[in-house]
Amino acid sequence: MNFKADLLKNRYRSYQEYREKSPFFDPELKSHIVLKYHDVIYLLKYSEVSSNRKKSQFDKLRQCPYSRNIVDFYDQWLMYMDGEAHKDARKLITSSLSKSTQKIEEIVNSAFSVNVEDILLETHGNIDVIQKITVPFIINVLSHVLGIEYRDYKNIIEISKPIVMFLGNGDIGNEDERKKVLECLKETQILLMQCIQNCNNNESLIGYLLREDIAIETISPLLINVVIDGYDPLASIISNYFQIISNNTKIPEDITSNELFDEIVRLEPPFQYCARVATEDLYIDGYKIKKGERIMSFISSANRDPAIFELSDKVMSRNKEFKHLSFGAGMHLCLGANLAKKVATKFISKMNHLNEKISLHHIDEQWISTVGYNILNKLVVNIKKRKV
Repeated sequence: MNFKADLLKNRYRSYQEYREKSPFFDPELKSHIVLKYHDVIYLLKYSEVSSNRKKSQFDKLRQCPYSRNIVDFYDQWLMYMDGEAHKDARKLITSSLSKSTQKIEEIVNSAFSVNVEDILLETHGNIDVIQKITVPFIINVLSHVLGIEYRDYKNIIEISKPIVMFLGNGDIGNEDERKKVLECLKETQILLMQCIQNCNNNESLIGYLLREDIAIETISPLLINVVIDGYDPLASIISNYFQIISNNTKIPEDITSNELFDEIVRLEPPFQYCARVATEDLYIDGYKIKKGERIMSFISSANRDPAIFELSDKVMSRNKEFKHLSFGAGMHLCLGANLAKKVATKFISKMNHLNEKISLHHIDEQWISTVGYNILNKLVVNIKKRKV
């Protein structure tokens, strides 16, 4: 049994093969693997597991002067925080983010017109919709919400890619990998500090955080969570929407934009698994996980569990009793979930009208697939104008 190799070969087929064996321990991943929906949601909500799954590894680096900055950064990352520190930081970000998205419909309409509609209507032939449409559209929308200039936010996303991969990895990497992450982190933080100081949009996330009368040095680590983590979920959703419609996937005519959004993120969640560490011995249907042991709960498997979702590989209106777990659950529910839904449902609604004028036909696609990520990096489609 080689779960990791099978997963990287064919992710969703491996879930079908291994789901009935779950939970089980994988020596290569050094983790207990959890694949069933009810077990995954139980662990996401269970209070006696810690999100700080790399703590023991990072504790070994705390005495190393070179690695101290990267340890400090890790300590301030919301995904890995627990307790009161997590609650306080989350409350501050949530309040400011909610205020900054009050005009989100206006922001999305403007970005859609420039970055989506004009491009699709003016293009004849083939186009990579990821690079030409998804990326500019998401950067346009989020740069307005955050209060960062378009060019600066685009640079931050490019610079921070090694940081994202580092955070999603199961370990802390070797010294060379950490050195690269540290260089990217330093560059990102310098640029972000400049963006905070130069922000002139009082109704943006930065604008509202500045009103809280807290030091800029305190705002920066809070903001970096949203700046980096907010991009990938939205990019994933928009990219996978294009993948679905260009492949002529059967979509029910009466499905709503909200329902289609839920199906897109259920079928291909932005983050494949959620890792935790047991803070006490715990049991899942008699299966024992000891205190201190690592657990990998695969959201992407739970979302396609046939015991929960009928015809789990199909796009359809679903029973609201069971919801996808793509944005997590419990106290670590994704901060940007509401923003992602507002932007994506508005995008889908506007695409429904645009699809009356054009049709997209799949030509080629390219994925970046790791244990933690399954990213559609390239999607070439052919655009045809419909006869009116």
